Amino acid sequence: RFVDYEILPDATPTYYDYPDYEFDTTTPIIADTTSPTIADTRISESEEDLIPPCEPQLERNTTQDAEAARRYNRPECQFYSLLYYKRNVQYPERVTGGKTFADRLDSPLQSPDWNGPGWYRFIGNSGSVMPEKPPPIGHCGTRATGWVDDHRPETPGDSKRTIACFNWRTRGNCTWSTQIGITNCGLWFVYDLPNDPGPSGSYLRYCARCRYQK
Repeated sequence: RFVDYEILPDATPTYYDYPDYEFDTTTPIIADTTSPTIADTRISESEEDLIPPCEPQLERNTTQDAEAARRYNRPECQFYSLLYYKRNVQYPERVTGGKTFADRLDSPLQSPDWNGPGWYRFIGNSGSVMPEKPPPIGHCGTRATGWVDDHRPETPGDSKRTIACFNWRTRGNCTWSTQIGITNCGLWFVYDLPNDPGPSGSYLRYCARCRYQK
């Protein structure tokens, strides 16, 4: 279930219900070499409309980036890449045509927005934060779904090292894990992400959700 809040005091939440989807959790996670190219993975506008928009979000603003970096003495609040391509936990395989991506540079289906290890900010309808409970297998445009087994730092300027897990086969299972960083930049969060820890040719991806998505 998805809840969308306007960022206003005493806002009334609007709820969206989705049908249940069936996922094939028996298919091997290893990619086959005949998989479609990234150019073949776009979904139609009507299919993408099945996913409601996130809460109102800031667009990237270089002045705000520089101010946050100065105020909190956190260069990563200014110097980061964007993750935006169909990462929301609400995206099932059906919406992405059953095609999957991986967050690693040696993958035949490397995520279009993945540039290798570094600081990233989630933005757009993909979401603004990583989920803190395991998304279902087969969501977020991948097979093994990435989530944070921890809470985000609550105080602006705080940063922490923690663990990202990847859910595969058993819901909530941390089949693969890797160390990541999270920094609170005041109005947004940035994440220090390595290549996904799966074997070469596998489908693992960092997922995202709207900040007020339940």
